[in-house]
Amino acid sequence: MKNKQWMLRAVGVISALALGLGGLAACGNSSSAESKNGRVYYLNKKAEEQSTWVKLGKAFEKETGIPVQIQTGGTDYDATLRSELSKKAAPTMFQADGPSFMSSFKKYAKDLSNSDIYKQLDKNYKNRVLTNDEGKPIAIPYATESYGIIYNKSLLKKYFDASWSTVKSAEDINNFKALKTVADEIQAHKDEIGVKGAFSSAGLDTSSAFRYNFHLPSVPLYYEYADDGVDMTKVPSSVKGTYVKKMKNIFDLYITGFHGRAQLLVR
Repeated sequence: MKNKQWMLRAVGVISALALGLGGLAACGNSSSAESKNGRVYYLNKKAEEQSTWVKLGKAFEKETGIPVQIQTGGTDYDATLRSELSKKAAPTMFQADGPSFMSSFKKYAKDLSNSDIYKQLDKNYKNRVLTNDEGKPIAIPYATESYGIIYNKSLLKKYFDASWSTVKSAEDINNFKALKTVADEIQAHKDEIGVKGAFSSAGLDTSSAFRYNFHLPSVPLYYEYADDGVDMTKVPSSVKGTYVKKMKNIFDLYITGFHGRAQLLVR
């Protein structure tokens, strides 16, 4: 880069725009040109958000005159990132899925303490910022993935109104026992209520494997690490499986009542 201050501003502006939209995108512009004020090369992991990032890149390039390259990381983002970082024209921004991922790439990260985007973060977001060994911020949070229950209101109304239902309101589904009761009772009366199955996921094929080998284990693993005070930059090589039984409880509901796309519940 010929002008690090401009590059820092470029990183800040594009990240800020991403925060404002609440989403990301990638791929499209393969230009590696560099202006007198530098360039922006973002290696993005979320290919499904491609068009949004491309629009942001074009808007930033039009406003500043700084060339923007948006590229996806392919099927193996980690391998692509390592390869790209070894090149002379390496990415100026990349994605990190939490502290354990970022621990491998700290040497490439810049101290963002004086960047506009870091200064604009409220306390809640600053508490989520990844830091280097000196405690300096080196990554900015722009997305949070949440876990919860999505339910079919009309289906649950039929259930709540039924004479045989045990649970009578959505507010009462606040623990696993209640959730399982609802799923089991709907499953037992599926023909009467007009569904093929009570509990569902978006899919159980290989394209959705990440839901079960990454997303589903993430919650019990988080609580195990939290209980044990694990430093997320030094993740242990093995786990105790403290909450694996609870994870299995949810997975069993997928299997028992699975019939294609969501009817009562989705991840």
